[in-house]
Amino acid sequence: MVGSVNEPKLTCRKRRRARSLSICSIHDGWRYVLGWWKMIAMGVRSKCQVVATVFAVLMAVTTHAQSVGEDHVRSNLAADYAQCWSYYTITAEGLRRGGKSDLVERYTNLANKAFLLGAELSNVEVTKARAEMARAQQLDEMRRDFSNLEILFAKYHQLCNGLMIDPASREEYWRRGGQ
Repeated sequence: MVGSVNEPKLTCRKRRRARSLSICSIHDGWRYVLGWWKMIAMGVRSKCQVVATVFAVLMAVTTHAQSVGEDHVRSNLAADYAQCWSYYTITAEGLRRGGKSDLVERYTNLANKAFLLGAELSNVEVTKARAEMARAQQLDEMRRDFSNLEILFAKYHQLCNGLMIDPASREEYWRRGGQ
């Protein structure tokens, strides 16, 4: 019977020898980890130096992860600006063909602004390549027929206007992982 008065008390080592799985094996594992930290600490003059070293390593890892995250956010925002450049230039061309010259200048200015903002986040060559790829994709989406401009309007108008008016909210979107 477990826990009876006559039963001899087993230590963790005895239980381990008996190959029983118990909480003692976890306890022994933690004892091993603590012993390892003691070995590290023996070469260091004070516990403060150990804490400072561990803190510095953790900060370096965190900083690296943040910089990778920042690069990802900047890249995605630059790609969004390239998409918007394409949307605005195709829309301006469609408006020009439709004879609505009063809106052409507005959309052309928005396209130029989107391109410049995208180039600030990456560089001019990358932005040009992204923009041309986006233009080809969007022209394919509307089957190269400007009477299908509504297809692009439905897909890109809200995204691009939101990006141009409030880029911080789109940046936050990419910081959350695009969700």
